[in-house]
Order: sequence, then C-alpha cells, then structure tokens
Amino acid sequence: MAATTARTIRADIEARIAAGELRSGDRLQSVRDLAAELDVAPATVAAAYRCLLYTSDAADDSLRVD
Repeated sequence: MAATTARTIRADIEARIAAGELRSGDRLQSVRDLAAELDVAPATVAAAYRCLLYTSDAADDSLRVD
C-alpha cells in the first residue's frame, strides 16, 4: 500500500509541475509536513521525493523543483 501511495504522491507533484503550479526553483513541502497533511508515514513521502528529480539547497537542505 505504501508504494501505491508514494506513486500517487509523485504523480500529484508531477501533475502540479505540468500544470504550472510548481515551477523550477519552487520549494517542495517538507517530508514531515506533507506526511502529516496526507496522514501517511514520512518514509512514504520520502520515497515519493526520491523518485522525483530535485535539487537540494546546501544552505537549508530544502527540496526544490529542478
């Protein structure tokens, strides 16, 4: 079930990028915040994020749209 949820989270983020809601350089929601919002384990959100291409800002270690 967690894999399906991770795929769903990833697909939602990809759809938001395609729709222009998220643009290059935009910060993604933190793993903990998104997990709490969706009522899933942080590991599930982390798995979804790992499947996406992203950049990490060394200064604040935030995830951004690439």
